[in-house]
Amino acid sequence: MSADVANIELSPLRRGFVLMSGMLTVTLYFTTILVVSTVLPQVQGAMSATADEVSWVVTFNILATAIATPMTGWLVARFGRKQVMVYCVGGFTLATLLCGMAQSLEELILWRVVQGALGAPTIPLNQTVVMDIFPKSRHRFVLGLNGMGVVIGPVIGPTLAGYLAESYSWRWAFYILVPICLAAFVGLFSALPGDKPSQRTRLDWTGFLSLSLFVGGLQYVLSRGQRLDWFESQEIVVTTAVSILAFYVFLAHSLTAQKPFLDLRLLFNRNLTLGYILVSMFGMLNFTPMVLMPTLLRQHVEYPDALVGWVVGSRGIGGILGFFAAMLVDRLDRVSPLPRASCCCSSRGCG
Repeated sequence: MSADVANIELSPLRRGFVLMSGMLTVTLYFTTILVVSTVLPQVQGAMSATADEVSWVVTFNILATAIATPMTGWLVARFGRKQVMVYCVGGFTLATLLCGMAQSLEELILWRVVQGALGAPTIPLNQTVVMDIFPKSRHRFVLGLNGMGVVIGPVIGPTLAGYLAESYSWRWAFYILVPICLAAFVGLFSALPGDKPSQRTRLDWTGFLSLSLFVGGLQYVLSRGQRLDWFESQEIVVTTAVSILAFYVFLAHSLTAQKPFLDLRLLFNRNLTLGYILVSMFGMLNFTPMVLMPTLLRQHVEYPDALVGWVVGSRGIGGILGFFAAMLVDRLDRVSPLPRASCCCSSRGCG
C-alpha cells in the first residue's frame, strides 16, 4: 500500500470492518481445504472416481496455492493492493459457487485450482493491510485476533460440511460458504482504503513457468506413479524428464537473473530457511491425514458423513489450544521475572 494510504486516519468503525472482512477471508480460505476433505467420500461416489483421482481435488488446490503465492508482490505492484484483494475475494466467491455446481471431477478440479490460485494472495495481503491501518501499538492484538480465522475455520467448517453432506449433498458444503464470501467481498470493497500501483514491474515468466511445470510434473508423477508401476511406464518417464529439465531451468535462471521470480539468495537467511523446513514438516503431517482420513473412516469404519466431519473438525481443537498457548507464552515473555524496584543495596553501589 502506498505511503499516502498507509497514513490515512481511518475511523475505528472502518478499521473494524476491514479487520472483520479480513478475518472472514482467512477463515474461508482455510475452511475450504478441510471442507473438501470431509466430503471426499461423497464426491468419489458421485463422480465414480478412484481414491487417487478424487485426492486431486485437494492436491491441485494446494499446488495452485504454492504457485500463486509468490506472485503476490508482483500483483500488488502492478494493480494495487485493494484491487488485488477485492478481485481475488470476488473470484474466490465465484469459484466456490462453481465448485458446488460442478458436474464432473475434471470440472471440480478446475474450479478448485482457480479457488486456490485466487485465495493464495489474500493471506499475506490481509496481514499486511491489518498492520498498515492499525497503529504499531495494536499490532500484537489485531494480528492475534486476525489469526483466529486460521484456527476457527478448521473446526467449524468440516463439522458443518459433514452435517450438510449427510442431510442434503456434498454440494452444500460449498454453497454454505458463498454468503460468507459475499460478506467478506462487500466489507473489503466498501471499507478497504484505495491505493495506486507502486511501480510497473515485469513478471519473470521464465522462472514462473519453469517452477509451475516442475511442481505440477512432480505432483503428477507422485500421484500416478504407483498406479502405472513407476518407471515401467513411458508416461512417468517422460513426465519425470520434463520435471527435471524444468527444475534445472528454474534453478539456473533464478541464480543468474537480476530479478528472478523467487530470489533463492534469501535461503542464506538461517531463520527463513528453518521456517521453511518447519512449514514443510507441518504440511506433510497435516495435509496427508486430511486427505486419507475421511475416505478410510467412511469406507472401512463406516462412519456417517456427519461423524466424519466431527472427527476432521476435532483436529482444529489442537490448533486453537496451540494458538492460545502461543499468546500466553508471548505475554509471559514480556513480563520481567524480577521487579524493577531498587534493592536495598542499590544506594551502596552494589552491582
